[in-house]
Amino acid sequence: MQEGEEEVQTGMFIFPFAFQSDTIGTAVGVSIAGRGWPQETALTYISLVQSFEDTTYLYLRSKDLEIPYTERFFADIDLALGRYNQINTYVNGNSRYSNETAGNNDSSQENYIEGDGYDNKIKFELQYVTPWGHGRENTKSKVWLRDGIVVKGGREPTFWNPAKSGTTSFLFSPFYRKQNVESQELGDDERTAAGVEFAIRYDNTDFSENPTYGSMQQLRLTRDQGWFDSTAEWTTWDFEWAKYFDLGSGGGARQRVIALDFWVTDTLTWNDSVNEGSDLHRPPSYAGATLGGTERMRGFPQNRFYDRSAIYYTVEYRHTLDWNPLTGNSVLRFLKIKVDWIQLVGFAEVGRVAPTFDVDELHSDMKSDAGVSLRFFANNLIMRMDLAASDEDTIFNMMVSHPF
Repeated sequence: MQEGEEEVQTGMFIFPFAFQSDTIGTAVGVSIAGRGWPQETALTYISLVQSFEDTTYLYLRSKDLEIPYTERFFADIDLALGRYNQINTYVNGNSRYSNETAGNNDSSQENYIEGDGYDNKIKFELQYVTPWGHGRENTKSKVWLRDGIVVKGGREPTFWNPAKSGTTSFLFSPFYRKQNVESQELGDDERTAAGVEFAIRYDNTDFSENPTYGSMQQLRLTRDQGWFDSTAEWTTWDFEWAKYFDLGSGGGARQRVIALDFWVTDTLTWNDSVNEGSDLHRPPSYAGATLGGTERMRGFPQNRFYDRSAIYYTVEYRHTLDWNPLTGNSVLRFLKIKVDWIQLVGFAEVGRVAPTFDVDELHSDMKSDAGVSLRFFANNLIMRMDLAASDEDTIFNMMVSHPF
């Protein structure tokens, strides 16, 4: 098992659910999740959703897959297949906003194209753990948990030094995504991205799954190679920094953490073209410098903002309750779900996109939102439910894992 992850504690569970949203209507679904398949140390999550308005999607995530006959190579797989009765894309084409660029920082929240269609994506991440720092001898070490809290085996990030502390990894991630939207304005509009990501990540936290102190940095270069008839070739870079402060127990909490995250990105090929008047080498509106959705700017719709560059800041207060009313619950026990802790979270976010990579412009007229989150650590999997409000919308999302 990778260093920094939890102890081997197998057990898959099945969880049925129902929800309602403005875009897909009333829906029912089922999730299968937990640790132990397809390998003992792998963490897998599968969700299938069907709405009463002809939306169907499947999401699969499997992480911590050990590559056979190797000691330092691991893999993650993300797969999402969906047919949607309503997709909102923030691209030009809405006749009511012919003099406005859709998706930019000053654009109207109603300036989007609405249609039905499909959105399919797959990403395979290959990770090499370097023999540096804590990873020199601990690529597969275990972390022992007591009711979901680390009691032994975690990293000790007492200082920032990749040669002596933390785990440094190189990542190679091929990806493919195709979105097709059938609308009155654009007809059959298809946008494809296919390429590879190269990244270096330094994780100097105590426990990667649920950090309480330390930091993480990642520098990534993404290149669309034009494979599989992708819409355009393009190149972006981005940098992320996360920092965690352990406030200890108290105030009805087993654990209290302040978590900070910063992200910045730029599209290097934004103004490039093969020939004068030809298409520019820019990512589709769902890739590159985007804000809005389940990870960044949660009070706005998915990919609400899109431009050449983007910047983002957030702070979360994570309060893991002493009280756990779900311990021993008969229904959860029947479903083979063991909830180790419940966490209350408050968060605030600011960010913006811009047509140039200019520090002053990126920090002017920034968008903001704030919200609350309810999170559970069940069968070694973090489940979160976020409710975020901005000046445009109030949005509820259910996802797996912390956003950072």
